[in-house]
Amino acid sequence: MTPARLHTALIGVAAFAALSAIGGGIGLMATNSLGIPLDYLRSTPFTTYFMPGVILSVVVGGSALAATLLLLRHQRWADLTAFGAGAIMAGWIVVEVLMLGQLSWLQWFYLVVGVTMMGLAIRNL
Repeated sequence: MTPARLHTALIGVAAFAALSAIGGGIGLMATNSLGIPLDYLRSTPFTTYFMPGVILSVVVGGSALAATLLLLRHQRWADLTAFGAGAIMAGWIVVEVLMLGQLSWLQWFYLVVGVTMMGLAIRNL
């Protein structure tokens, strides 16, 4: 894959990650669950889905949004930021699975999105 195509693919994955995480976080905050049972939080420090929604939107989504914007502007730290955003997303999923004790196809999907972002960023460095 050419460097230009790698860059474009990384922008696409980072933008998708940003929109998904920000949208999901807002959904968690607005509905306090998005239909996820509150019982899943029993082994976590949270009693509602509001704070996980904030973290998902601000930390996971915000890092992916920052990476997207830096990549679009061809900034010096864009690829490193994208790698970090991918690591944050993958880490979020791992911690989520460990804390909730639940595993779904959606978590596998977003783990792959995070790892893909990391891999594309490394190839771009």
